[in-house]
Amino acid sequence: MRKETLIAFVFAVLLILTISSYCKAVDLWEIEDVRNKGVLDDEDFQIIDGFVAESVKELVEAKDFTDMARIRAKLLNRSSSSTSSSKAQYRKYFYKSAYNYISAALEWTEKLQEPDKRFIQNINLLILIDGLRDAQLADLVLDKLTSSNMAIRYWAVHSVCSREVVRQLNASGDESSGLTRQIIVRLEKIIETSDYSVVAMIARFGAGIEAAEGTGLLVRVADMRIRQYAGWSVNNELLDTVILRSLYRKLSGTNPSSVVVAQRFGQLYSYIIQRYIKSDERLSDEQKQQLISVMVEIESDCISKLFGRQTRIKRAIENKDFENLIKEHNQLLGDSERQGKLGAKFNFMYRQADGSESTRPMVLPPFSGRS
Repeated sequence: MRKETLIAFVFAVLLILTISSYCKAVDLWEIEDVRNKGVLDDEDFQIIDGFVAESVKELVEAKDFTDMARIRAKLLNRSSSSTSSSKAQYRKYFYKSAYNYISAALEWTEKLQEPDKRFIQNINLLILIDGLRDAQLADLVLDKLTSSNMAIRYWAVHSVCSREVVRQLNASGDESSGLTRQIIVRLEKIIETSDYSVVAMIARFGAGIEAAEGTGLLVRVADMRIRQYAGWSVNNELLDTVILRSLYRKLSGTNPSSVVVAQRFGQLYSYIIQRYIKSDERLSDEQKQQLISVMVEIESDCISKLFGRQTRIKRAIENKDFENLIKEHNQLLGDSERQGKLGAKFNFMYRQADGSESTRPMVLPPFSGRS
């Protein structure tokens, strides 16, 4: 018997033995009947368990991507009760079963000998976890957050950074604080090596998580971008719209770290404006347009909410009036002579490259030959 066949057999046996004595395939009418009941009993719990077990088994045995999508949809569409009185009961047992069988499936997947099959099954199960949107399943993907395979990393990060998972982590408070910290520790490790879509998810997660560690995670993302601007090595400037909005979101709440967050917001926004002013022929038209989009959107979405509606940055850009753009930059963010409106509002000073403090953001160094 080939190794892969043996592993598949062992996995099938594991599923059968852990289905709470419910050893036959569950027809959809049975699970639909349970979903429509007002109060659930032990027999209903067995049906839920059997349905999840059978569906996960089907999923890992599927050979076709269309079949995989169909089976995931079948599971997701029946992940909650149709009756309000049994919602809590149904959810508790459905997700307990989902955790058990997806966990077993992931262990089985890691034992597959063929890398391509192992990769496909990992993605298959991660997409299922992502669709279930439940914090109870987050610890199943912790090790995959730092995967060197960027597709696996993407789906793992996507699954823990969804708004619903963040809401659940915040709602459970101290109960989930350990899991939240584990997620943040791993996300911190991949900030520098992830693509822009993953960095954007990390920024939003840092903004959404109420724990103090969330602010630290977001600040680390901002610091990475500030360094990239300073070295003229930044790409995909549109990412900074997400980062600046995330920083603004932290400023909008009762956040004891507002001084640190405001300082990063001011320095990053300043570098964006300075990069545009100093770009000349160094940047492509696309890069310049991305910078314009960031400046205008942040003025509209963040600056106007902090200090009253304004469009002075937008008008200066439209008129190609760099003098007024610099003037607005200085009034908003500060210069060597006086504190800007942002610094005055949040009572902070900028830290310079030599460690000193100033009312002025760091000046963007001369172009280094990269863009």
